Amino acid sequence: MSNTGCGNVSYDISLRKNCCFSCEERLAASQSEVERLRQSNVELQQDMTSCREREAELLEFTQKLTEKNVRLQSEFSATEAKV
Repeated sequence: MSNTGCGNVSYDISLRKNCCFSCEERLAASQSEVERLRQSNVELQQDMTSCREREAELLEFTQKLTEKNVRLQSEFSATEAKV
């Protein structure tokens, strides 16, 4: 009868080892996913920085274009008034 008890202990240890292995695999997969998401986050932050810089450049361009348009309209109105 004690032989059966030892067999159960061995089976229980085997099940626990398999469970630990499965948990370690899931942990490794989760850590890999976390690292992938971190890298993706870094890339997105770089993209956002680039977009903000481009937005600032476009805003500056738009302001200069608006100023030039106002100046040209003023010059046109002054020229029209002379005619």
